[in-house]
Amino acid sequence: MIAGCAIGLPPMKDNPHLCLPYLCMALASSAPSHGAVLYQSSTDASGILTRATWAGDGTLQTNLPDLVTNPSDSLLVDDFSGTGIYTDIVADGQGRMPNGIGFTSKFVLGGGGTADLKVRPDYTVSGGQLWRGFGVNDFQGVNKITYTITYDTPIAASSVSNFFNFEPMLASLSIIEPGTGLSGTDYEVMATLSGLNSSSDGVNFVPGVDGLNPIAAPTFGATAPGDVVFNSPGDADINTFYMIRGYDANGGGFIDNDDLNKVYATSIEFMVTRDDGMNFPSDAEFRFTPDGAQYDNAPIPEPSSLVLIVLSASGLIFRRNRK
Repeated sequence: MIAGCAIGLPPMKDNPHLCLPYLCMALASSAPSHGAVLYQSSTDASGILTRATWAGDGTLQTNLPDLVTNPSDSLLVDDFSGTGIYTDIVADGQGRMPNGIGFTSKFVLGGGGTADLKVRPDYTVSGGQLWRGFGVNDFQGVNKITYTITYDTPIAASSVSNFFNFEPMLASLSIIEPGTGLSGTDYEVMATLSGLNSSSDGVNFVPGVDGLNPIAAPTFGATAPGDVVFNSPGDADINTFYMIRGYDANGGGFIDNDDLNKVYATSIEFMVTRDDGMNFPSDAEFRFTPDGAQYDNAPIPEPSSLVLIVLSASGLIFRRNRK
């Protein structure tokens, strides 16, 4: 994780279709939680997932345990193409997210090719390691990847012990391996936050983040108040995190603990392409890591884009079952 708090951020334009209104505030039962979004899932001998659903093509691997004893990443789906939706995932409460918060991860490949989806073990508990992030690699004929994570409840940024080192809001992206002949500077990244709501007092929330300065990792360029779309300047190298750390809600010029529970969002999208528009090398690898926190003032959302994603996933499952 990049230490330090960057004040500059990339240019973005608010997309009204991405911002969804919330009903008036209601207190949630959960207290501030600290730890990553950890969950358990597994596949049986037939490749059937438990505690999650895969909607898409490719081959689900068999006999993946929900508590991983091998600390390396595990292949989950071999050679998927087009759109793959990994949904019905529920946080187990041992990380930053309270128990029971659900999320959907959507992967879209551009170019008509295929890639592999891996799951990343992290955070040791009794019996093994819980699942955490996702890795995508082994690209064949792919020139773009878009990853969208959508939570079923509003999520905020979270702090760590270092005052200036804040964890990502909703998720982060890192280029683990740019691929043969390339460096991290050969890629462009765009991140878009949606379902944003903000409050000056932590009680009364309104849609959007008008006038609030976003704080992002230095892998993104300069930003302006109210930005929700962030673009990389194209000079970030490998093993560098792309993340939005939150918004300066109290006008202090940076994020402090008073800002954290004043801005919530439900979804973030990362889109990765090469500068020259060519296909990714087969040995390139990108990692997407869900993250964030929820506090006891979290707003209650109206039905949101998560419903659309679930319906889309249902359609994929229906079409797949008809084949």
